[in-house]
Amino acid sequence: MEKLPITIHRFYTVFEDSPKNPGTMRERDMVEYGPIGQGARTRCCERIDILSATQKVAGANPASMAAKVLWENIKPAYEAWKGNQDLPSEGTPLAAWNHLTPTQAEFLRTNGVRSVEEVAQLTDIHIQQFKIHNLRSIIEAAKKFVASIDVNKFAGEMKAKDDTIAALSARVDQMAEMLAKQMEDKEDITKRRGRPPKEQAVA
Repeated sequence: MEKLPITIHRFYTVFEDSPKNPGTMRERDMVEYGPIGQGARTRCCERIDILSATQKVAGANPASMAAKVLWENIKPAYEAWKGNQDLPSEGTPLAAWNHLTPTQAEFLRTNGVRSVEEVAQLTDIHIQQFKIHNLRSIIEAAKKFVASIDVNKFAGEMKAKDDTIAALSARVDQMAEMLAKQMEDKEDITKRRGRPPKEQAVA
């Protein structure tokens, strides 16, 4: 899935008159989102039912393709919100990253940048807008941080896979030893049964 440089600010529900059933209300789930780093300056509000109605096969229509990619980016967060009625947070919180001062972190959060992963997506336009000292180097550090997370995640997955294989191998070896021991015991019993009875000693 193509990752869009957007921030989802909130999901909410509005109530409106139902045209099919006058006098009754119907719910409309909404999403408020905007470009990363734009804060309150650029926010879009869309109805979820319209976004989710994008064509599964967008074809060559650029508008349909853009709508499909937008919904693919919003859908996981919307489904999580519907599950617990709370906007899910993704990525590493700025507070958990020691590359920012508290003032810088608060400024970024105010402008809709809430995670290290979103810092890594900032561009030259944001550098010009934010006027944060050494923002370019901060962005590069965020990119390296995210890359290290990906490497560690991959290494962790490989380690877990290796551990599983090692455990299975040990189990197979253990079962082979048990089988060999059973075969030895069976052969020993067979040999003992096949021996002629000992002659009784003459008194």
